[in-house]
Amino acid sequence: GTLYTQAYVERNKAKVRGTFLAVTRPTNVRAIIEAHNFSEDLLYSALGELIKKGELPGKLVDGRKTYVPHCYESARASWISSFYHQNSFITYDTLSRLSISNGKEYMTSVHPDGIGLNTIYMNATMLDIVEDSVALAISESSFVDVSTLISVALSDADMKYLIEKLPSIHNKQLNPVRLGRFVVSNALMEKLTKLLEEDIKLKIESTPSTQLQAESEKTEKVEADNKRGGGGGSKSKSKTKAKQRTVGKSADSTEDISELVQKLEKWMPQADEDLVNLFASHLQEQAAAMRHKYIQVALATATTSSSSTTSHH
Repeated sequence: GTLYTQAYVERNKAKVRGTFLAVTRPTNVRAIIEAHNFSEDLLYSALGELIKKGELPGKLVDGRKTYVPHCYESARASWISSFYHQNSFITYDTLSRLSISNGKEYMTSVHPDGIGLNTIYMNATMLDIVEDSVALAISESSFVDVSTLISVALSDADMKYLIEKLPSIHNKQLNPVRLGRFVVSNALMEKLTKLLEEDIKLKIESTPSTQLQAESEKTEKVEADNKRGGGGGSKSKSKTKAKQRTVGKSADSTEDISELVQKLEKWMPQADEDLVNLFASHLQEQAAAMRHKYIQVALATATTSSSSTTSHH
């Protein structure tokens, strides 16, 4: 190998010290070697010694490819902490741009009282704010859009995780309902279910029994076909048909989903389109069951009435 005089080694070390003291952000060591025409062996030898003695406040990372000065880490940590406290959250994308690869692990180590979601790290105080608003909505027999309570857009998975952490959601006495990003009081859900039942009952009572009989027979035929269907594909199709027949897109007065949406829009004028559609999907199956029940009641009543009339004759 090449032999160097002690004086040359010391001059090289001084040059390395001066060069790296001027570094204020993560820097590629290879770029410095090429820019200043350093000997790679001498540079790494000097760099290791200077860092070990504390003469260079920094460290080598990424397989000794990158030099990170302590001043950068200190300034970065200060900025992250300031942003987190001011906004009550920080995204992992933001941390990644600051050369922090595992954002959740980093934030957990410096702010262990926070909540690590999939895309952001959230201050626990934000959860308290959400909980207060949700508890109020439940107590007022109303609903709340949780996405409006936080200042950052969450993924569906993060929204679900956040809502599941709310104490109000697990109150068995109040028993609220989660519909996507909304939390709905059970009292409101029961009110809507009752309105729906009354509406279906009145509609069936004003429908001719011959029409109800035809619908009942169709439903029974679909159910029978569904029970006989052995294969996965035919069974799946039968289920789809059953849902269409029961809940409805036919013209014979079945409970169409669009009709259900229209009713909910009338009953909840303050709700936005997303919530109305979620309500409709949630109540669709119940609507089908209610309709089937009242059709059977109406047909039984009609049969009894017919028998009574016949016996009188």
